[in-house]
Amino acid sequence: MKGFRALACALLVSLPVLGYSGTLVVSQDLALEYPEPELISHSSNMLILKYHDWVLSHQVVDGESMYSQVDLAGVTGEFIQSIFIPEKRSVLPNWLQLLAEEQGREFGLPEGEVTSQMVGQFELLGTYSKQHRSGYLYVFDRAAIHHIVIQGTEERYQEVINNIRER
Repeated sequence: MKGFRALACALLVSLPVLGYSGTLVVSQDLALEYPEPELISHSSNMLILKYHDWVLSHQVVDGESMYSQVDLAGVTGEFIQSIFIPEKRSVLPNWLQLLAEEQGREFGLPEGEVTSQMVGQFELLGTYSKQHRSGYLYVFDRAAIHHIVIQGTEERYQEVINNIRER
């Protein structure tokens, strides 16, 4: 029995730890706890954390460059909300309503479920597309809108949501 306990302890110690090892300060108000990635890359406005079987990316939304040849400055928040909440499209011009509807379809809506929740006083909107095996999140804080993409399982998407917190 003593040998079995020693073997069990040795196995447990040698297993990789799946705990969360870092904190990404997303803004003055928000943070994201994340597990140790295999690779971290930063390019322009995008931060990428690569893991064995999934990828997480974060960028701050820029309404002027979100779509080429479309300037969303002044209506960026309303536009993004209308992707997930069709009732909010009525305040937008017709062509922007169509763009929001098209983007929603690209994200897997209306088939996918919309994630709508508050992180403290900040809104989080998103969805998971089984077809693309990707989750798309937008977090609205008082200074910016953050776009987080999770390429991986729905469980990873939910883990990321559960690890966004107020600072």
